[in-house]
Amino acid sequence: MSNTSKIIIWIVGIVSFVGLLAVMISASGNSSDSLAISTDANPPQIEISPTSYDWGSIGTDVVEGKVNVKNTGGSDLVIYKISTSCGCTSASLSVGDEFSGYRAMDHGSLKRVDMIIHPGEEGTLSVRYDPLFHGQPAVGTIKRSIYLRSNDPENPEAVANFQAYYQP
Repeated sequence: MSNTSKIIIWIVGIVSFVGLLAVMISASGNSSDSLAISTDANPPQIEISPTSYDWGSIGTDVVEGKVNVKNTGGSDLVIYKISTSCGCTSASLSVGDEFSGYRAMDHGSLKRVDMIIHPGEEGTLSVRYDPLFHGQPAVGTIKRSIYLRSNDPENPEAVANFQAYYQP
């Protein structure tokens, strides 16, 4: 085998190793957004009430609705992320004095909120819908969803649904 062949083999080996290392680092970096599901004997359990909210007939003004988010389980419920099904809708979670700030559709850039709801406690999910966000909307029913990602092993992504009938 010539020296040139040996050098090429070494270069290919080093490039492969660096590529594998980059993939492993990238994957471990993404794990901070992964859900650490509880393995407790008495795990947390998320309960959204009501799971559906109807604003009824609306015009062009921004509307807001609120639902309760309760931990009916036996250990701390951690809400990791809050996201919405569309940019025209935003949501926030308040638990005691803690406030997540308003969150919208997740394009992979939403930061974790890491809000804790202790067993038996509840928070308030506030949702805003802006009918003019995308310009003049069509008349009719709109439906949007809010997603709460948590450490609930039975329901790691709970959903609250909101709807309205747009009539200018």
